[in-house]
Amino acid sequence: LDVGSFAAAARDSAFIENSGQCTALRHVVAPGAQALAPADLERRLLGPAKGGTDEAVSAMASVDALETAQFAALLSEAPELSAGKPASPRFASAADELRAAGYSIVGDAASATSLAARDARDRVAWRVHDLAAPRRDAVFDEHWRRVVLDLTAPKSRAALMDEATIRDLAAWILDAQPISVVVNKASVDDPEALLFARRLWERTAQVVFGVGDVARPALTAQARPQDGEIFGEVPPRARLDAHTAAVVAVPSSTPSYATAYADDYLRSLLASPAPPGPATPVIDACDDDLAKGYCLELLRYLADAAVGPRRAVQGAPRDVLWGLQRPPLGPNGATWLRLSANDAFDDAAPAIVAFLATNAASQLRVSVHPANAAAAARLADALGPAFLQDALATRRTDAQFADDVAAAAPWNVLRAADFRAGAAYGPDARYSLASHFVARLFPIGHVKSTRSDDLAFRHVFEASPKWLRATATYSAA
Repeated sequence: LDVGSFAAAARDSAFIENSGQCTALRHVVAPGAQALAPADLERRLLGPAKGGTDEAVSAMASVDALETAQFAALLSEAPELSAGKPASPRFASAADELRAAGYSIVGDAASATSLAARDARDRVAWRVHDLAAPRRDAVFDEHWRRVVLDLTAPKSRAALMDEATIRDLAAWILDAQPISVVVNKASVDDPEALLFARRLWERTAQVVFGVGDVARPALTAQARPQDGEIFGEVPPRARLDAHTAAVVAVPSSTPSYATAYADDYLRSLLASPAPPGPATPVIDACDDDLAKGYCLELLRYLADAAVGPRRAVQGAPRDVLWGLQRPPLGPNGATWLRLSANDAFDDAAPAIVAFLATNAASQLRVSVHPANAAAAARLADALGPAFLQDALATRRTDAQFADDVAAAAPWNVLRAADFRAGAAYGPDARYSLASHFVARLFPIGHVKSTRSDDLAFRHVFEASPKWLRATATYSAA
């Protein structure tokens, strides 16, 4: 935050619509921030970028903010923290609750005498964590309509880019699943920071990931779907079913989420058998022709959609790569698929096929209840005898499997029962559109540079093994 443009980007991202915007900045990693005195940190968060005026932050009515195009103004209608309702009845106000949790509030420091501090008084709070990365179980309350910022402070840039820090930061991002993540480079030409950004992106599952620099810093509140900047709010994948039946992307067709394939169409696909490959034995092992047809439709969709990154509209304000991604690379990226005692092999087959048909095959583990001998036998025939040698695969009860999930914390946990005909979308949507099914299995979204034609950015990110790619071509007759 010792760079004016970065401080301004953090301020604008945190203050946007007085933090009533879903992509408002809530957490920032700022190397060295723990060494700043509260008054110095306050000055950098509230002060203007280098060469600006003293009134970087101003309070005004929302109508005035709209008329003057001030998207990051403090809105006078928003209550001050001392007048805000606390989450716990133990406190008299939101301000008291925040102070008890270790936050500083603008106006607490006697030296806060700038015009910006005057307008932000009792409206902005922050807290510094002397850590390289947030702890995985760290929870930052949203504080809707309040400007509240947590800063994690590695000792240095080198500490931030350390392998252990990247691992811990990625683990926290996967668990918290923020809408957007941005990395701002210290200079326009900063290959080390660009590689850091790629390594972090590869280990997460972000729908929105931005890369900026000192001259054109990225904000968290940036997404233009019309330019290919695919947008969406996705819960942590292992808890997806607690919140929604589908991953909703923007832009997409709303009626499509309640659309299913006609039975006759799925049966017609059987006229074009799948080409030889690791997914073919799984398809052949299905009893139901509709399940076989749906698996073939998935192969056709993946051959068309899982082709690596696509570049968005050339000439757009930002350089954008978008497309399907593999699950996070690294130790936190496994997907576990569970068949309980009474689950049918056919219900699990589409998910297995989708993994086996792509470069994400190694990231799937299948587990079958020991009482489900029929499913285990078919899986062994389709996946090979080594499948039966995995203790997780065939020798874990439901309770033991739940314990394994709690201990290992895989990125995604799928259950065959969730894909049983009608289970996800209702009885009239037996087999959902391939795109929506695949989005339940794999991350979607985009990564972008704040520059319109960023060759270095494209060179680094296009080569990433994180992009999902089909391993075989297939087209129905």
